[in-house]
Amino acid sequence: MNTVKAFDIAEDASGHFSDFAQAGFEAVGLYARLDRSPLTAVQDAHKAELKIFTIFETGFPTGPRYFTQNQGYSDGEAAIEWIYAVDPGNLAWGKPIFACVDYEASESDLPAIHSYFRAFQGKMKEKGYLASVYGSGPVCKSLIAAGLAHSGWLSQSTGWAGYSEFVDKAVIVQGVETDMFGFNIDLDDVRDLGACW
Repeated sequence: MNTVKAFDIAEDASGHFSDFAQAGFEAVGLYARLDRSPLTAVQDAHKAELKIFTIFETGFPTGPRYFTQNQGYSDGEAAIEWIYAVDPGNLAWGKPIFACVDYEASESDLPAIHSYFRAFQGKMKEKGYLASVYGSGPVCKSLIAAGLAHSGWLSQSTGWAGYSEFVDKAVIVQGVETDMFGFNIDLDDVRDLGACW
């Protein structure tokens, strides 16, 4: 399977994306938050000819209490607000936005996660974007099978249950955490450039 060398970054790296491009990266995951990825970051990434994939994470999606219908609506609205602020050319229209399930969820947690994603997906569909999921293999598989996520980005936590069963189905596979050019990043393999804009 052909993969594109990529990374995701939780900091504003405006002015430094050309360094990553020169190091051989072709895509970057940016957080759908103006404090982490302002318009200048998006513009600089595209100037460096990096494709962008979109992560939505705020608060603490690290346990089942986070995942409610109301939170899904709220997060969907926040993600859309960011897209409208940084993408005046509508390059991201029709592309996935990966909402995070950032822990090893149990099967008993799935109903709450499904409720969240049903609301999040509603907001995405309303504006012409695709709800997708970052998380463990079982979470990605469950949401995709239920029609609540378009695609899955597999967490770097290889010890989580179901990792090996989903790794070949993920459109993005997260790798190790490292430091480059003064920034903390996660390495990623992007298997489908359709996830990028």
